[in-house]
Amino acid sequence: MRLTVNQIDWGLKRYLLGCNIGQVIGEVDAVYQQVINIKLKQADRLVTLAKSHVVQAPDMIKIKEDDVFNVLVKHINPSKEVYLIGYNTLMIEDYVIDFHHANLWSGRFVSYPESPHVTQQVIKRLKKFVKAHGDDRGILGSYLQLAGKTTNEKPLSLHQEALYERLELFNQWPKLEIIKQFIGLGIGLTPSGDDFLLGLFSVFNYYHTSEWRLILEYKDDFLTYTKERTTSVSYHMLKQMIYGQTNDALKALIEAENNVDVKHIERVLQIGSTSGTDMLVGVLVGLEHIYRKYIQGGISDDIESDDREECLS
Repeated sequence: MRLTVNQIDWGLKRYLLGCNIGQVIGEVDAVYQQVINIKLKQADRLVTLAKSHVVQAPDMIKIKEDDVFNVLVKHINPSKEVYLIGYNTLMIEDYVIDFHHANLWSGRFVSYPESPHVTQQVIKRLKKFVKAHGDDRGILGSYLQLAGKTTNEKPLSLHQEALYERLELFNQWPKLEIIKQFIGLGIGLTPSGDDFLLGLFSVFNYYHTSEWRLILEYKDDFLTYTKERTTSVSYHMLKQMIYGQTNDALKALIEAENNVDVKHIERVLQIGSTSGTDMLVGVLVGLEHIYRKYIQGGISDDIESDDREECLS
């Protein structure tokens, strides 16, 4: 049976074109209703086969035919070997995955702003929408309670209490050691703390903040720490972000800057169960931090402070 690929991460295609035809490139790591994860043998990468409606992410291959994908999910089990049988063709058992004519995608930002253009208006817009439509089972409940934006008397869960404490620390002291404490915190395939960091890092990367430069300086230590403390899916998601790639929904939302609209926000919100909400909280916290430090705190009486000058250098 043949599956036609609609879209593929360009970096992944480049990697596959460099592999030897006929070799086993990896094995099926996990099978879910919407995605199949494949662990590569010769590279520290987790490839995702996904249905057509799934938000494109780094190292993802999106299949055109959802009905054929459903058949694949029913018949493929973890540990099955994945072969490269042609320059643009993979095979799992009797299923051929053809990406000859697939569209190429990149999770890197197209361009970067010369300076932050974050406004209170866009922060308020995001906050209002997330509060009204987000899932508060993850980090959102902690964020709203810390911000005094909820009248919900439902007590926070144990992991939400821990997230609350770390958010509070981050607002006071946004250092690498505090950021690392979000890793693996929460429940799920990608815990809330990891999804939060993906949103936060996407903002820091786009605006090239001093915090982002510090993370990149210590990226090897950060990734080792991450690999030891969270799920494989989260580790690879954050690793791709460290190397400059985020998912397509976050990319579009952040690149829109102050032209963010409901469609941008909804697209992120629809990712996973609580994952999209957790990512949006990360974006919000990142934008709020930039506004406080680089805009509101960095300018006084129309004179740029030394702090702003240093941060944007």
